[in-house]
Amino acid sequence: MKISSSHFPNMQLPKMELGQTSPTSQTPIRVADIESVKVSLSDFSASQDALLEADKTLTRFAVFQGHNSGLLMPESEKTDRMQAQLDRIPGREAKSLVDSGLLDSEEFLDFAESLSDEELTNFAQAAAALETPPKLNNFFFASPAKQKTEAFMRSLSEMDAGVRREVLSKASELSQGVPLREPSPTYSARGVLAEGSAQANDIHNFVKTVNQLGGDSDKQAALLQGLGHYQADQQSGLLTIAAGGADMGLRLMDSLQVFSKDAQDATIDYLKGVSDKKSPFELTVTKATDPENWSGAVLGYDNHSSNVVEGMISDIVSISENYRFTDEQWQDMMEELGGLDATDQRAYIAITKGGLDTLLDGSPGKPEDVNQNAQLMDNLDRLRNSSIVRDVVFKSAVGEERVSDGQSYYAHKESSDSKRDQEAMVEFLVTDAWLNREDEARTLVIASKLEALGAEQRDEQVDTINGLVTEREPLAQSSDVQLQDDYEKVLQRSDVLRHSNDIPALNALEQTLDASLKDKFWATAPIMEGEVDEFVQTLSAIEGPQQAMILEYLDTLKAEAEEQGLADEVLRDTALDFLNDISRGLRGSINPDKDRP
Repeated sequence: MKISSSHFPNMQLPKMELGQTSPTSQTPIRVADIESVKVSLSDFSASQDALLEADKTLTRFAVFQGHNSGLLMPESEKTDRMQAQLDRIPGREAKSLVDSGLLDSEEFLDFAESLSDEELTNFAQAAAALETPPKLNNFFFASPAKQKTEAFMRSLSEMDAGVRREVLSKASELSQGVPLREPSPTYSARGVLAEGSAQANDIHNFVKTVNQLGGDSDKQAALLQGLGHYQADQQSGLLTIAAGGADMGLRLMDSLQVFSKDAQDATIDYLKGVSDKKSPFELTVTKATDPENWSGAVLGYDNHSSNVVEGMISDIVSISENYRFTDEQWQDMMEELGGLDATDQRAYIAITKGGLDTLLDGSPGKPEDVNQNAQLMDNLDRLRNSSIVRDVVFKSAVGEERVSDGQSYYAHKESSDSKRDQEAMVEFLVTDAWLNREDEARTLVIASKLEALGAEQRDEQVDTINGLVTEREPLAQSSDVQLQDDYEKVLQRSDVLRHSNDIPALNALEQTLDASLKDKFWATAPIMEGEVDEFVQTLSAIEGPQQAMILEYLDTLKAEAEEQGLADEVLRDTALDFLNDISRGLRGSINPDKDRP
């Protein structure tokens, strides 16, 4: 069969002899740009009727015209069903269904026939809006609209009828004002493809969220209910966040309801800003720094990767679920985060979440009030607002540092190791700060000394100290007396770290000490305070029996001082005099009885 191309000046049709049955009679012919055809459906119908009257062997075709595309196929029961669906809805929406690429799908026809006229109209409006690419993450996304619309159809098909109706109503609402897709996007004079429309962002984010939730009607209902608690401008930000993780978005909508609008706005603005910077690409910045092809990355190379961004948002959501803040506290925290660079934001969030878990151990089922102890947030603020602490917390997630051409690179850790080591560092620093809250500078000094260590030594030091505690209770809910007893060995070690300027030498000495002497060393070393490095040098220079004699003496000295109630200064001075005697080489003439207080 052949229809004269004079009826379709710019459309190529299969060439067939008159009277021949089309070998592709079941295959639709799609027209990329129906406007170039310059003929309406009624014009074609009239022309086709005249041809068919003249030659009864010709096959009648059905033409479906969209805004930007068209569909031509032999008339059949299927085309009758297709036309029936188009006849149910306004012309603009009918053309949108043609453009969607779904009209000739049996699956779509079954779906459409299950909808009311209003629901089908709403679906067509959403399909038209999805044809317009969004402008997300500062990138133009020529998204596969048909695939997204098809997935949306399948999600809707699996929902309860009532929920489906409400989802379609919301989709229609978000589709209003979205411009129709440009049929033939062109490049600018600078060679840049026309950008997507930010007005399409909300419908794309909504449909992406719906598609993640699939046919779970309860979650779909929760999404609609959650959005209903917020104003339109807030909903836009929430949908941006939810599109990155629908379940996480639902949790956020629920947890933010307890806050004032100002606090909500601060949270949504911050998290949307983080989401907007998420890169659609996997980022890797590595460099070999020696002949063995060791490679590492610059700090923060993955700040905007999907995994990192979604992890940051998830931690913020967990904090909002597990703990109760005043509106002012929460808003201040979001605004402080917004003022930091991405690397510091990651460390700040890790300190906040890990710190609160260590101090209060809240949960969604039993959220803890951060104001139950007046010192708690002040103590946490000193840590997370310290650039030194943030730096060592961030670096605890990476491996050894190497320098190439003046640039530092850090070895990668496995994801699980990175998370574990960072959490361990936060636990140690928060614990030390809480146990010594009257000494505000102490933990910052320790953090700076740990930061100066290599990754392996730093991780080992922290793991060893944390391992001294076997039973953990929330620190802020335990009595100081109980904490001093439970964390005695932790305090001994952290006291030494505070005063030592040569932690590698400290570690080296511990490795050489007899196992029976290690506890005595850590119990007596804090006595030396600022002279602890000289103490370590002295012990390192002598043999095991002499080490044992010195440590036994200091241990006895310490016990007697405690029994007599002597001031720490007296004990320290006596111990230092003894140490000075040793360092002067007077080992043979030491009289321990003379040197005791």
